[in-house]
Amino acid sequence: MLCRRFSPISLSAAVLNKLPQIYESTTYHAKMDVRNGILRPCVTSFGMKNTLEIPNGRNITPQVLFRSTAKSIMGEAQCYWAEGTHPAIISEQEYQLAQKLLESRSERVAKRHNKAYPLRQKMYCGSCGSVFRRKEINANVYWVCLGHDRGRNCDIRQIPENTINAAFCRLYYKLKHHGNPILSQMLSNLQKIRYSRMLWSEDVISINKKISDTLSQVQFLTQLQQVGGVDPDTFISSNNKLSEQLRRLKQEKARLLDTDSDDLADRTRDLRDALEDGPNFLDGFDAELFDALVEKIIVDSNERLCFRLKNGLELTEQIERTKR
Repeated sequence: MLCRRFSPISLSAAVLNKLPQIYESTTYHAKMDVRNGILRPCVTSFGMKNTLEIPNGRNITPQVLFRSTAKSIMGEAQCYWAEGTHPAIISEQEYQLAQKLLESRSERVAKRHNKAYPLRQKMYCGSCGSVFRRKEINANVYWVCLGHDRGRNCDIRQIPENTINAAFCRLYYKLKHHGNPILSQMLSNLQKIRYSRMLWSEDVISINKKISDTLSQVQFLTQLQQVGGVDPDTFISSNNKLSEQLRRLKQEKARLLDTDSDDLADRTRDLRDALEDGPNFLDGFDAELFDALVEKIIVDSNERLCFRLKNGLELTEQIERTKR
C-alpha cells in the first residue's frame, strides 16, 4: 500500500529524461520505497528553473514535485513522487507473500498468548517472586519460574502441570469434606469483628446517642402524663412523633450495620457456597472450580505448594517430584 500523504505521478520516459535539466542547482535527498522502487524526493533548497510538461496537461514545477523535508515529515502539505525511476528491490508479489506470512505468524502468537489456561497468572515463585509460565517439552506441559528460567538466583525447578492439578484435587477433597467447620468458624469470627468495629464507628455512636435521647424524652413524657402534667391529646401527638423518630433511628442503625459488609466475609460465604454445590470428589482437574476457589498458588519450595483461597486463607499441599 502507498503512503496516504503522497499522490503518485506517472511520468513517461521522455519526461524522465528531462529531469536532469531542472536539477541545475537543487540540493536534495531521496528515499526509496523498497516494494516498488518509488522515489520520494524531499528538497532542502530550491534551485530548479524549468517546468516540466506532462501528457495529461499538468505541469510539474519545483513547488509541485518537491516539498521541504519538514513539511514532508509533518504532513502539512501534499507531496508527490515519481514512479518507475528506480528498479524495485523485490517484486510486488513477493512483498504481498511476505506480508501474509507475517500476518499468519502474528495471529499464531496472539492465539498462543490469549488462550485461556487456568494456571496462567495464578502461579508465583515463593523464592524470587516471579510469575510462572507454561512450557511444553516433548509433548509434556510444565510450569516454569521465569526467574529460574532466565538464570536468576532461584532454585525452584519446573513443575509438571499434572502434578499441580493433582495437588488441587487433593486440596478440594479436604475442603469439601473437612473445610465447612473451619470456614463457618472463620465467618462467625469475621462477623463478630465487623459488628464490634461498627459499634465504635462515629456514625453508629451518633445514632446511639440520638436513640438514647429519644428514649429519655419518651420516658419523661410518660411521667408527665402519669401525674397529669399533660393533656391526653398532647401526650398522644408527642408520643407518636417520638415513636416515629425512634423507629427511623433504629432503621438507620440497621442499615449502617448491614450495608458496611466485610468483603472478606462475603468471599468466605461464596467460597463455602461453591464447596457445597461442588461434587464430593474430583476425578480430574476442574478449571471452573479452581477459578472459584483459588486466588493464587505460591510455590514455596520444590516439594510444597501454597494455595491462597479467595478469602485469603492459605493451605499447603505437598508435591512429589519424579525421581530420575
